[in-house]
Amino acid sequence: MNRNRAINDCRRRIDALRSNLDELERALDHILEADVVSPSIIGNAFPTLTEKMGLDVKYELYFGWLCKAMETLPDADWQCYYGKNGQNWCRFLRQRDFELQNYGGIHIPEFSYDARFARGNRIVTGLVIRHNHDLYERLQSQRVEIERDFGGTLEWIADLDGDLKNRKIQTARPGSILSENRNPGEIGQWHVENLSKLDEVLTPKIRIILNNLQEDIFEG
Repeated sequence: MNRNRAINDCRRRIDALRSNLDELERALDHILEADVVSPSIIGNAFPTLTEKMGLDVKYELYFGWLCKAMETLPDADWQCYYGKNGQNWCRFLRQRDFELQNYGGIHIPEFSYDARFARGNRIVTGLVIRHNHDLYERLQSQRVEIERDFGGTLEWIADLDGDLKNRKIQTARPGSILSENRNPGEIGQWHVENLSKLDEVLTPKIRIILNNLQEDIFEG
């Protein structure tokens, strides 16, 4: 009995995934056909997420759409990485900034922009800095200017407990992919807008800081 129930559940999830993959393809066609990809177009093109879908399917559809949306923005050279097994986050890097750093034999990007659904019913977009404490501190010294250019207060987090000792500069808002009162397309629009805004404000400063840090190493 349990085996039959599991098989039927799998079949329902496969049918739901097929249906929404069709929606996703139509959405991406709509984005690619547009001369300029605006947030309103992105929001309207979001695939339908139904109550019958499992959470892992919703995450995979959502972040698959978000990756394509970011990659098709004008003048974008984003590289996107997201968990294809129902993970609640997605990572973005610009191709020219994609330099893997070797930390204890593990190759990871020194910094990236993340979009995720966090605990406590929160949607988050932010910069994640790994190991490079000097980069975080030099950005923090420009906090007033950065928040002025961003147009709002940001969360500055030094996570000293994790193995990677991440530092984060992020913005957040209430919401969930399961929220009945939120349009998922509107959540996607928020992620796109804030990923673009953080990139515009932070990335030029990051490049200058990393270049200065490199020069300090050679001069030292």
